[in-house]
Amino acid sequence: MAWGVVGDFNCLLDPSEKKGGRPYAPVKFWPFVECVEDCELVDSPFTGEDYTWFNNRVGGVEIRSRIDRLLFNQPWMDMFSCLVHHLDRVGSDHAPLLVECKSHERPPARPFTFLNVWTEHEDFQRVVADSWREDIAEGPMFVFGAKLKRLAHSLKRWNRNTFGHIFDKLKALEQDVRDIELQLQTDPSDETYIEFKRRSALLKRQYRIEDEFWQQKAHAKWVTDGERNSGYFHSVVKDRRRKLYIHRIQDDRGVTSSALDMIPRLVTHDDNDRLCAVPEMEEVKIAVFAMDSRSAAGPDGFTGAFYKAAWTIICMDLLAMPRDAPHIHHLPYADDIVIFTSARGDTLGRVRAVLHSYEQISGQAVSFPKSAFYMHPKALVPMLERVRDTLGRCGTSVVRGWGVIFLRGKAIMIKSVLQAIPTHLLAAHFPPKTVIREMGSIMARFFWSGLGGTRRYHWGSWKTLAWLTREGGVGFLDFKTLAKSCSAKLWWNLRTQDTIWTTFMRAKYCSRVHPVSKQRIDDDSHTWKRMLDVRAVVEPMIRWRVLSGTSNFWWDTWSGLGALHRQVDGCSGYWTDGVGDMYRSDFMIDHDALPPDLIRQFCLEPPSLVSDHADTPVWTPSMDGKFTLASAKELLRPRRDDEVEDTVLKRCWQKHLPYKMSFLAWRVLTQRLPTDDVLARFGFALPSQFFCCSPPGRESIAHIFYHGSMARRVWTYFIESARIQGTHHSLRSTLSIWWAQEPKTRMLSFLFHRLPTIILWELWTHYAVCKYGDARPNFARIIFRVATAVSECIYRRWPSGGLLPPRWSVSMEHVRRGSGRRRVVPIRWVPPPIGTIKVNVARAPLRGAYAAIVRDSAGKFLYALSSIAFRWDPVERGGMDMIFRCIQWCISQSLLRIHVESHHSELACFFREGTPWYLHDVHARLRFLCSIATVQWFECDLRANGPACELALWAVDSTEGTREFTNLQDLDIRAGALRLADWAIGPGGFCWVWAALFGRWAGWMGAGHGLG
Repeated sequence: MAWGVVGDFNCLLDPSEKKGGRPYAPVKFWPFVECVEDCELVDSPFTGEDYTWFNNRVGGVEIRSRIDRLLFNQPWMDMFSCLVHHLDRVGSDHAPLLVECKSHERPPARPFTFLNVWTEHEDFQRVVADSWREDIAEGPMFVFGAKLKRLAHSLKRWNRNTFGHIFDKLKALEQDVRDIELQLQTDPSDETYIEFKRRSALLKRQYRIEDEFWQQKAHAKWVTDGERNSGYFHSVVKDRRRKLYIHRIQDDRGVTSSALDMIPRLVTHDDNDRLCAVPEMEEVKIAVFAMDSRSAAGPDGFTGAFYKAAWTIICMDLLAMPRDAPHIHHLPYADDIVIFTSARGDTLGRVRAVLHSYEQISGQAVSFPKSAFYMHPKALVPMLERVRDTLGRCGTSVVRGWGVIFLRGKAIMIKSVLQAIPTHLLAAHFPPKTVIREMGSIMARFFWSGLGGTRRYHWGSWKTLAWLTREGGVGFLDFKTLAKSCSAKLWWNLRTQDTIWTTFMRAKYCSRVHPVSKQRIDDDSHTWKRMLDVRAVVEPMIRWRVLSGTSNFWWDTWSGLGALHRQVDGCSGYWTDGVGDMYRSDFMIDHDALPPDLIRQFCLEPPSLVSDHADTPVWTPSMDGKFTLASAKELLRPRRDDEVEDTVLKRCWQKHLPYKMSFLAWRVLTQRLPTDDVLARFGFALPSQFFCCSPPGRESIAHIFYHGSMARRVWTYFIESARIQGTHHSLRSTLSIWWAQEPKTRMLSFLFHRLPTIILWELWTHYAVCKYGDARPNFARIIFRVATAVSECIYRRWPSGGLLPPRWSVSMEHVRRGSGRRRVVPIRWVPPPIGTIKVNVARAPLRGAYAAIVRDSAGKFLYALSSIAFRWDPVERGGMDMIFRCIQWCISQSLLRIHVESHHSELACFFREGTPWYLHDVHARLRFLCSIATVQWFECDLRANGPACELALWAVDSTEGTREFTNLQDLDIRAGALRLADWAIGPGGFCWVWAALFGRWAGWMGAGHGLG
C-alpha cells in the first residue's frame, strides 16, 4: 500500500540539518532514524530554503533547523513524483510546505475535435482537398468514414505544424505589441506606426480566434461578439453536466403539448413516404447549411462548420452514403420492428417506456411473448440477466437468439454448453440407444436451423459432424462416446480408489475374484454392466507403479508387458499373489508356466520394493498419469474404417480464421452446398446457369470454386504471385499443393495455410451477390476482398504490427520481409567455460541406442558411455538413464559444473517439471543429482554432435548392452572415426568435416536399419 506522512517531526535525520546553538547529539535522532528505516520510508526532495524552522532571534543566538518534512514509502514513489517547496515564513516560526505530486501515468489521448477557427485559415481548403482526394476501394459508408478518419489525422498534423497553438501565439503577439509600443515611444516614425498597426491587427484577430475557441468549447451560442470574457466561458465549460431534454412544446399562444401528442396529428402517410425517400443533393445541402456551426461535434469530432466549409469537396461522398445503406431484409411481416440499442439499464427502461407510449397512442399492443432480444455471443451472464429482467421473459430464449445470428455461436454453444449439460446424467446412467440418437438429432437440428429456429435441410448427419476434423468432421462430440467415457471413469474409480461406493461394488461383485477376471452375468446391475462393456479397453491403460508390491502379479499391468495372465494358460481369477509376495518368496513359481524370456527379465531386473507405500495406479493415455475425461474420450471415440487422416480437410480448420470460412471450406470439399449439380442428385432438375463468369456456365461446385473462368483467374493470380510450383488438375489437388508448401519463414507459412480458405470464401460470396443481388462479375473486387481478409487475419495473429492496407502486394511484401535477415554462422562444437564439463548425448534412429561423450573446456576426452534400452522400455528412458549415469560419474570425479548438450530437443523435458508418468522415477533421481551439482541444458545442431551420434551408431551394431570408455584407446576399432577424427573431440572442427559422418549416418538409414 502506498502511504506517506508530512508535518513537524521536531527531530532531525542528520546533524547537518541544524545551524546554530548546541551541536545536535546523535542520541536524540537515532530513534527517529531507526523508525524511518524500519518503516522503509524515504525523505522527499525539496526546493527553497534549507531550513524550515527559525527561533526568530539574532545577535549570535539564532537557531535554524529542518524539522518539517515529507516521508513516503516505495509504492508511493512508484505512483507519484513528489517535490516539497519550502515557502516563506509569514507570522510563524515554521515555513509552510507545499507538496507537489505528479502521477507517472501518461495522460489519456484526447479525442479529435474540429475547431471552427480552422475554416478561416487560407490553407484550410487545400489541406482538406489533398486528404480527400485519395480514393478508397470500398462501400460508400466505409469510404466516407475512412476519409473522415484520415482527414482528422491530417488536420491534427496541420494544426501542429502550420496553424499553431492558439494561446502560445496569443502570448507571442501580445509581447510583440508591447515591444512595438516601446519602440514607437522612442522612434515615432511612419514605418514604426505602420508596424504597430499591423501587429495590433494580428493581435485582434488572435483575440477573436480565442473567443471563437471558447465559445465552441462552452457551446454558448447566445453570446454576442464584442466583450471578451474568458472567465465566463470557463464557468460555462465547467457547468456542462446537465442534459438537454425537450419534454414539451409551447406555441405562440402559450399552449403546451407533449411531443408524442403532436406526432399523430402532424405526420401523415404522405409525409412518412417523403421522410423515407432517398434525399436529393439540394435537400442534403439545405440540411447541412441549416446546421448550427457552433453545435456540438459528433462522434467523429467534426462540427457543422466543417461540413459547410468543405461542402464542395465532400458532397459527392456524403450523398452516396444513403444510396448504399444496408437494408434489413429479415422482417417477415409488415408490423415487425427491429430496435437497436445498448444493454444499459436506463436505456432499456427508456425503450420499454417508448413501447408503452406507442401502445397508448396507437391503440396497438406489443406482443412480448412473440418478441426476442439478441446479444453478442460473448455477453456476460449478469448482462443477460439484466436485459431479461428489464424487458421481460421473451418467447425466444437467449440461447436460441445467440445461435440464430452466429454460425460460430452455434458451434461454441454445442461444444461448450449443450454437450456438457448431459454429462452428469450420463455419469450416473447409460441411456438407451434411441435416447442417444435423439440427443444427436436435437443438436443437429439446432446447428442446421435457420432464422427463428425454422427447420432446414441437414447437409451432414450428427454422426458426420461428430468426426474429428482430421477425419472429415466438424469436431463435435458423440454422446455415445461421452457415455462410454463416464463408464471408463467408473471403472477407474473402482480399480484405484477406496471410497464407500468402490468398497460396496468390490464386495458385491469381486469379493472372491479379481475385477478383471469377473464374468458378465445377465442379472448384474445396469451400472456394473456398463463398466464391464469398457473394461477390455480401459483396463490395459491402467498401469501400476510398483512400490511395496501390492499389485496382483497376474491380473494387474505392472511389468510393461501387459497383464501376465495372458501369457499363461489356465490362469484363474482366484490367483491373488502380489508382486511383493512373489519376489519375497524367491520367485517360487512354476518356471514352465511362463516363457523363458519373461523369467529372465523378472530375475535380472526385479522391481525395487519400498515398504509401507502401496503401489500407485497410472493412467497411461495422459502424460501426467492422471485420469481425465478428455483422454478417455480420445481412447473410446469411434474411428473410421480406413483410419486414414484426411490432411486436406484437416487444414480447413485454422486458427485466426472466421469460423464461417473454415466451415464453408469443409462444405466445399465434402460436396455439401446447394448447387445445381448437388441438387440434381436429389432428383431436382433445375435450369442451371452460372452467374459469376462471362459467359455464364453450368452451376456446380467445381465450376464455382475452380473450373470457372473467374475462379481459374483468381487461383492463377495468387498461385503466380506466391510462386507455388506443381500441377493443378482439380480443387483438391490445388489445395493439397498449397498446404504441402513448407516455407522457411513462420509468417509466410501462416499465410499459405490460410489463404486457400479465404479464397474459397470470397469466391462463394462473389457468386452469391452475382446470383441473388445486382452485382456483376468483378475480378478486382475479389482480389481486394481477399487482400482485406488476409490483412485482418495477419492482424489477429500479430496485432502489434498494425492493420495492413487492403492490397495484396503490400501483404506479400510484409510477409516476405517479416522473417528478417538470415545469419550465416559456423556450426561447431563449442567448448564450455573453464572449470565446466560438457556432456554430449545422442540417440540412434533405431533400437533405442544412446551414447554420451564427456569433455572438458579444452576439448579433452574424459569419459564415454553407450547403451541400448530394453525392447519393453520407452525410448526416452534410455536417454534419461544415459544423462543420469554421466552426471553421476562427473559427481564422483568432483566435477560439479556440468553442461548437457544434445540435438534432441525432447531430452530437455528431463530438466523441468511435467515429465511423462513413465519417467517419474528416473526424473526424481536426476533431480536429486542436479541438487548436488550445477547442471544446465543446451541444444545444439545435429552436425555439432557428430562424435556422440557415431558412438550411438556403433552401439546399435555392438552386441554389448552397455559399455563405458575412460580413454580413446578403449574404443573399439569399429568406432575408429571417433579415435581418428581429433577435430570432433576438440573445439576446432567445423561443419564441413561432419559430412563424412553424416554420410555414414544416412547410409546406415538406407541399409535397412532405418525407415527404409
